[in-house]
Formats: sequence, C-alpha cells, structure tokens
Amino acid sequence: GAIGLGMPVVGGVQVMPSTSVPSPPPLLPGTTNGAAMPHPPLLTKRGNPIAIPEGPTIPSRTIYLRHLNERVKPEVMKKALDCVFESYGPILDIQVHKTLRARGQAWVALKSIEASTRAHRELSYFPLFGRPMVVQFARKESSVIEKMDGTHEKLQSERREKRARRREEFRRRVAEAAAREAGDVDMKGDGEGLARAGVPQVPDELQPPNKILFVQGLAPETTESMLTALFSQYPGFKEVRLITGKFNVAFVEYENTFQSGAAKSGLKGRKIGTDQELLISFAKK
Repeated sequence: GAIGLGMPVVGGVQVMPSTSVPSPPPLLPGTTNGAAMPHPPLLTKRGNPIAIPEGPTIPSRTIYLRHLNERVKPEVMKKALDCVFESYGPILDIQVHKTLRARGQAWVALKSIEASTRAHRELSYFPLFGRPMVVQFARKESSVIEKMDGTHEKLQSERREKRARRREEFRRRVAEAAAREAGDVDMKGDGEGLARAGVPQVPDELQPPNKILFVQGLAPETTESMLTALFSQYPGFKEVRLITGKFNVAFVEYENTFQSGAAKSGLKGRKIGTDQELLISFAKK
C-alpha cells in the first residue's frame, strides 16, 4: 500500500512513530495476531529451507533475534529494531554485530519480564526487511541488565572458568579422536603422531553422527582463525583445534550432531588456499 504522509522510513521500511498507537504485527501464513504460532512460515537462507532450534522457554528480559536480513547495515537494523520494540517499554540495549559469526542476529534488552514476554509473543515472525524475525528468549541476560542487577562480575568470572574447562575438555577429546583417526598419534596433540602414521585416512562416511567434525585437505598456511571464520557461519559452532605437522588436520566442535551435520553438508567441496577440496567427516567415536 502507499506510504502514509509524515511516517518515518528506516532503511526503506516505514515504521510507526513513538507517539502513535502501535498497530498489531501484520499477519503471516500460519500466524494469529498476538497468539502462539502453531504453523510458522517456512524459513529460508539463500533460497534453501533451514531449521532453527527452539530457544529457551524460561523468559528473560533479553530477547534474541534470528533470521534477520543480513544485507541490511547494522546501524540501519538497530534503528529499525528500536522502532519495532519501542512500544514495549524502555529499551536498555540493542546489540547488532558486524562479525561473520553474528550476522543475521541481534539482542534487545527490555526493562521487564512482562515487556519481553509480550514482545516474544506478539513479534514472532514479524516481517522486517522482507524476512520474518525468529524471536526467542536469550540464554543469558544482556551485560547492561547484569550490571544493573549487580551480578555482572560474578557471572563473568564463572563464564571464564567454564570456558577454560570447556577448552581443556575439547583438547582432551581432540587428542583422543586424533589417536583413533590416525591410529598412532601421541597424546600431546602436536601432530607428530599423524606424520608417523602416514597420510590420514578419510573417515568412513558410515560413521555415526558426532558433534565433532574431522577436517582434512588443509593447506600448510591454514590457520585456526581461517577455519573459525569458515565454520562459525553455521549455528552451534563452539571451537576449532588445528593440529599441525607433516599433515594438517583439524577438529571442529558444535553443540550437537544436528548442527555439525548441517556444517558438514554445507561446506562439502569447499577449498581454503589450495586446489584440494576439504574432506569433512564426523570424527570417530
């Protein structure tokens, strides 16, 4: 329809001014106004259907948004989200990042649980810049809210300890997986055992799914940051461990086998700094 006179436009999308009574979100196939979505619209990425895991069911004051239009500049997206969420009360923080890993995502911190719960219910699959937003409760509160509550420092310390334990556990699993893959890898994880074992074998495609992927065919100049940039495009990415030596291999961990399987399929045939395609398979259990 025609754009109303006097209505502000953000990034080509008309939004309601703060003094107006907000209209309910436009209806989409499978949605009901202000109610749960029993049949959400089909979500796609580059024309291909995608499945997005369900988010936490426990309400939080921080809203996590996914499936946003990645072509929209972060500053434009932030202004649009401010207009969309302003009718739900004070907005404490909006985070839209430029990094590859965070593209298509945003976080909005509201002042109360009541406000975030209503936004979660009413804005699910709201069309913004041509894509229906996936609205979920965040797994952790925004740092702005944590600082207001006086819990930020304590929670940050706990997260650092958790990350350290997770890194140590990941290194242990990588060493064990490398030993199984090559059959003769020392547990130091320095890759010398891989060299003694000869050319690494491609793991059997019939291997059961594993949330850890085994990657071969890496060029000598491949770095962990290069692999992180590649594999973090897929949801659930946790960590990558590059084992260098005569033969460079890597292990990439995701949160679950569904996410590792999606990355394995999506990156099939990809190359990094060489004419040889990456060989990606589930690590042996």
